[in-house]
Amino acid sequence: MLRRRRRVQNRYNPGRGKKSGRFKLVVILVAVVAVICAVITGLVLGNKAKKSNLESYGRHNLTSYGGVDKPAEDYVALRDIQAMYVDVIGMDKSDFRNSVSNLADGNAVAFKVNDSEGNLFVSFECAEKISFQPSNSNITPSEISDVASDEGKVSVAYFYSAATLEENSSVRALKIGEEIALVTELANSGIDELLLFGIKSADNMEYVNAYLCLAEAACNRTNICVVLEAEALKNADAVKIISATEGYADAYALDFSGVSNAELGKMIEQCAYFITNYNARILVLDAAEEEIKTEITAILESYGVKSYEFIK
Repeated sequence: MLRRRRRVQNRYNPGRGKKSGRFKLVVILVAVVAVICAVITGLVLGNKAKKSNLESYGRHNLTSYGGVDKPAEDYVALRDIQAMYVDVIGMDKSDFRNSVSNLADGNAVAFKVNDSEGNLFVSFECAEKISFQPSNSNITPSEISDVASDEGKVSVAYFYSAATLEENSSVRALKIGEEIALVTELANSGIDELLLFGIKSADNMEYVNAYLCLAEAACNRTNICVVLEAEALKNADAVKIISATEGYADAYALDFSGVSNAELGKMIEQCAYFITNYNARILVLDAAEEEIKTEITAILESYGVKSYEFIK
């Protein structure tokens, strides 16, 4: 009985109870402070995450063509690209490797993904689920990327966008989604650069801006090079087009494919500001004859153009 009473006395000792109560109070206060700190930390980190996610959509500081001394330094620091074109229609991986191995010049290999009529020239996994016509080519973007990497060359995909030109808003939204699906597969395959054709007018810049925002989100490691028609730089549309695109464009290219050799030098002089300050690449029509190719290259280099591509 005595032992039992002692146990009871020890369990309900007034002094011990006070100490135990103070200890519990300290534990509760510490827990409350910890919860408050966790909430504050969560809010701070959440705000930072939201800010960084929003800021990640614009890779470059926006500048205005013709309104500043020079554009963002990102463009000036671009590496020079000399891309040779390979027609991949009907090719498999072995055929493509042979073609790339036989390229004597250039540090990049370019290929056409599609045309403005919705025909694909490369085999996509998602092609059957969208309205693009399936390709008769057996080669995939991943195989193209692998071969180019093995040969030490940059892989450049020519992609023709018609979605932003669609007048019907519902159809436009559908087409944009389908094109971004192709862009996503290209990027996930390791293609180094997407050369984006189809920006022809300043009338639909709000759609182009939204399109590029989606394309940039898909192209984490793939650069986006926006192609502009050389004639567009001669009028007021140039300011609108460049202002709407340079927040998302990693590079620019000028399409001179419709310019004759005799007029090529003159066109370069007329677009000298843009070529120099944006380190813009020049796209010229591919020629079957090596002599003509050599002549074109000589003209470009005589004007100090270091980045150019042959297209078809």
